[in-house]
Amino acid sequence: MPDLQRIRDLDGRMVERQVSIYVPAPIGNWVPCAPYMDHFIYRAYGTGRPAFMCTCGSFASVVNLGSGMMLVCHIHATEGQHTTGGGHWI
Repeated sequence: MPDLQRIRDLDGRMVERQVSIYVPAPIGNWVPCAPYMDHFIYRAYGTGRPAFMCTCGSFASVVNLGSGMMLVCHIHATEGQHTTGGGHWI
């Protein structure tokens, strides 16, 4: 079973699961990450990449849930599952 707390990103950097990630302007605040059981959201630093990614390979987006904002996997939010087929919440 893969390590669900840390992985190597697309550029080979080690990234770890975070409860929240700082999102700069226009938000300028810490935003909680969706608590997926089988994947996690991380801050991507590679040139030409989206700023936030999911470990399934999709980019991540900030969504407004009415009760607050959250970073979510774009594919999971639109398709109901990650690119790998999983989609469980903790």
